[in-house]
Amino acid sequence: MDKGADIEKIKKKLKEKIKTIHYENLRLYINEMCNLNIKFKIYKIIIKEYKKLCLAYDEIYNLVEVFQIELEEKRQFFVKNSKLMKVTKFLVGVA
Repeated sequence: MDKGADIEKIKKKLKEKIKTIHYENLRLYINEMCNLNIKFKIYKIIIKEYKKLCLAYDEIYNLVEVFQIELEEKRQFFVKNSKLMKVTKFLVGVA
């Protein structure tokens, strides 16, 4: 009977140990998965905001590029017409 009691104690301790191991593993899994899910959601939010920012910078870059082209056209027009104005003033005698 003493052997039977020891076996029952061992079985009881084993069941408790198994429950503890399962609980610890489950708790560890939940903690890791929650942290990973939170990190993943934060990562997705950052990516979305970064994409918006990049699109805004692309639009600004396109506007600046158009402005530079227009500015160069105006500069060329001014360079061409400033010589013409000097010549016109010289011919008219204003200069």
